[in-house]
Amino acid sequence: MTFGEKLDLLISIANVTNSELARNVGLDASFVSRLRRGERPPSKNQNYLGPMAAYFAACTTSDIQKLALGEVLGVRASELQDDAVVFADRIASWLLENEQSEISNVENFLFQLSFPAAKNTERSIQPDHPSHGEIITEPHDAVFYGISGKQRALTAFLTMVLKSEKPVTLMLYSSEDVEWLIHDKQFTSKWSVLLGKLITMGCRIKIIHTVKRGPEDMLASIREWLPVYMTGAIEPYYNPMSREEVFGRTMMIAPGIAAVNSSSIGKGARNAANFLYTDPGVIDALAAEFNDFLGLCRPLMKIFTESDVSGYSDMITEFENFESRGIIKTDSLSCMTMPMEIAERMCFRKEPDSCEDLLYYHRSRINGFESRLKKCGFSEIIKLPCLEELMSGSVCTGFCDTPSYVSYAYTPEDYRGHLLNIVRLLESCPNYHVCLTPESVMPGSLIYVKEREGVIVVKTARPAVIFAISETAITEAFVNYLNRILKKTAEAGGPDRRRKTIAALRKYIDSISPEETAK
Repeated sequence: MTFGEKLDLLISIANVTNSELARNVGLDASFVSRLRRGERPPSKNQNYLGPMAAYFAACTTSDIQKLALGEVLGVRASELQDDAVVFADRIASWLLENEQSEISNVENFLFQLSFPAAKNTERSIQPDHPSHGEIITEPHDAVFYGISGKQRALTAFLTMVLKSEKPVTLMLYSSEDVEWLIHDKQFTSKWSVLLGKLITMGCRIKIIHTVKRGPEDMLASIREWLPVYMTGAIEPYYNPMSREEVFGRTMMIAPGIAAVNSSSIGKGARNAANFLYTDPGVIDALAAEFNDFLGLCRPLMKIFTESDVSGYSDMITEFENFESRGIIKTDSLSCMTMPMEIAERMCFRKEPDSCEDLLYYHRSRINGFESRLKKCGFSEIIKLPCLEELMSGSVCTGFCDTPSYVSYAYTPEDYRGHLLNIVRLLESCPNYHVCLTPESVMPGSLIYVKEREGVIVVKTARPAVIFAISETAITEAFVNYLNRILKKTAEAGGPDRRRKTIAALRKYIDSISPEETAK
């Protein structure tokens, strides 16, 4: 159950209204309504969950109510009789008991993005796979039944597009159970290879994701399509009004070539009829229906690759100008805290003939960053490199890993100067925070979140790929993931953690000897 579904159930059991709950916990009734409908996931920074749980505990007084709530919480009603504090704690824990699942989904996504397992998956969409080279021939119009029929219909559909040699934009949507697509690894490999060939041929994809149970489903869907996402050939969307429905629907359309259409009830895809069409009138009608539905959807993310950087500068500028708390996790140090003179030295060492635009962009970013620090909090998660790594020249930055991705190496003097500026910010800006971690957090990825605005996730290894996600639930999942790291470090540092952080940074700075920095 989602948080909204749990809240709805608690409100029903306690027999209270949205307004009564809002009034007793100091919230706006419309905000409670959005929480209840699942339109607004709860933030882990919230201060209303405890009072909300206490209010439900106080309202659940009858034996019938306690029996019902005991069933929900998985405890005997008698355990809810005595201690109101324990009762409220049980309710609060139940409301957020899927937190670990959310964290795991974020970590799994980052792992697949950054580590060798993800690279192995990427190879599955390459066009030169030695097996599955056969071309399946089907009647131009046909009906296929059940799971095997749905697989056969998809194979025939992709094969028809491949044989047409036309680089079209595929339109894909499915709210049916996706087990037929991913459960059989041999079939998954087969359609991945065909899809890879179509992308190589120049095809693009518009896909509408269905999300029925919160960010877990959406992150799982993204993971399944991650190899395709990293090609930059896919435009993903989602329907913010999506709800659990009795009927499921699958549409696959290649304009002017073929279409597949099917529906099922619940998880009854194995009983469904799957229709393959080549009639131009039917294909046009299904394409029009898809576009009508697309008009109700929002972009799930924007994807930038090294070969397609159009719109990136505008996107990052809009993202950073949004005034809200930010958190960044990089493999090195964030570019916003890099002094201009260090950026100039790095650029002129690496690309002396093409520095002007990048340095202008960098100056505007650091000026905007320091201006926003007067109003908004910003936290940076840092793992300091070992001195041997720094002295060898292998510590790099990519200027927030722009899609054109050029790696700029620090000299010890550069790194020392960057850290001194971070210390300056810590001493002069109460809204700036640094979290020093003993171990790297998901190396190979950059995570940059703005609360209520979105998240930027970067695969920093070549080929670099950037995902700019604005969907609320996924943004909240990444905020919660980074907040968990910040909280763990804050608890270890205690109330004097800012002073301890500054002391640790100064000690590291002092360890970079003048002799080495002069080299």
